Amino acid sequence: GVLEALRQPIEHRVIKLTRQKRTVDYPANALVLAAMNPSPEGQWPDPMLQDVAQERKARLYQEKISGPLRDRFDLFVEMDRVSSQEVQDPQVQDSKNIGMDFGSLRSQILEARNRQAHRFNSRKSHNQESERPSSIGLLATNSTMSASQVKSLIKKHRDVDKVLHQAMSTFGLSMRARHRLLKVAQTIADLEESDQVTPYHVAEALMFRPKRMAKSDP
Repeated sequence: GVLEALRQPIEHRVIKLTRQKRTVDYPANALVLAAMNPSPEGQWPDPMLQDVAQERKARLYQEKISGPLRDRFDLFVEMDRVSSQEVQDPQVQDSKNIGMDFGSLRSQILEARNRQAHRFNSRKSHNQESERPSSIGLLATNSTMSASQVKSLIKKHRDVDKVLHQAMSTFGLSMRARHRLLKVAQTIADLEESDQVTPYHVAEALMFRPKRMAKSDP
């Protein structure tokens, strides 16, 4: 369907159109932002409404987004329901802010982007000197790395693979989700000006994977 058609442009940043035995590639380098409710009513999980029927309805609703499509999204953020206290008292909501002004946040992001540009440009120069063909020149951010580039470009602490193996076993991550998890961890490391990805960065990246999924029927 329409949703599954997003898989190609999200992963390869192109749209392939085939007409009369000819295939044309159109660039589609877009940032995809999507939102959905956890259930048809938008109220799951709710202790007041939690029962087997609601659980089943939520699961069927969530299955509209297939695993392969879900794997192609880098970040997942759950939004809690706004309480009546937060509506009546804005100061309660303000207390949940990140505590960083937008100017400082912008500077941190720009510095992280500079670190990425330096990493990719350095590797590009190395490949040019060795006269090896490379797609490094096409990279701009961590999110554009392929699976092979994730393996060759990301410097990992020796314990990272152990954490990744445990995460794949515990959360049932696919290889595609593993690669995307590493790219998010690398971005977190860049934001913290770290020269390597540590288990801490992987653990933080795991916080941006889907959490509250309705359970399958026993």
